[in-house]
Amino acid sequence: MRIRLIVAHPRKEALTMKVAERFVNGAEEKGHIVDVVDLYREEFNPVLFEKDEPDFESKNNVYTETVMKEVKHIEESDALVFIFPIWWYGMPAIMKGYVDRVINYGVHMAKEKTASLIRVRFIGLGGVDRNFYKEQEFTSAINIQLNRGISNYIGIQDTETHLFLNTFAEGIDQKEIKNYYNTFLDDAYQIGHDL
Repeated sequence: MRIRLIVAHPRKEALTMKVAERFVNGAEEKGHIVDVVDLYREEFNPVLFEKDEPDFESKNNVYTETVMKEVKHIEESDALVFIFPIWWYGMPAIMKGYVDRVINYGVHMAKEKTASLIRVRFIGLGGVDRNFYKEQEFTSAINIQLNRGISNYIGIQDTETHLFLNTFAEGIDQKEIKNYYNTFLDDAYQIGHDL
């Protein structure tokens, strides 16, 4: 299986990046090929200008070179994975811009090019704990936004969102911090391996 991994965090040493690395380890151990797109290191421009605005009527749109190159890579992939920090209860702007520009409805639905793409996975890392997310209904909101609003909208039914919460390790004994963070890394490895 060929996996296109889109990852976003401004710091190279952030937990998000370590989670992405462990995901890749798990996927590659299973025999998958993983192509990583690090939006910050590649200085991806998230701004959607007129040239990349989706055109729902046309099946023959040509978008900017950056977008068309990414679309080609996605068309050659079996799975698409997004790994990101949760900021303001959603994706960082750079990743949302990637979705707006590249995973746009005009490209994928009008051309019906998602035939090879069969799975989408989202791994979001949030600082606050799971109870807070549930109480505020953020877990449900994020699942709806990502699984229905993105994946299902472009015709992908095999979609999952994994939330790694309490990344600030509130209430975790300092002696247990390393083990605590390793659970996130182990989970990421398993998600990659099971894909």
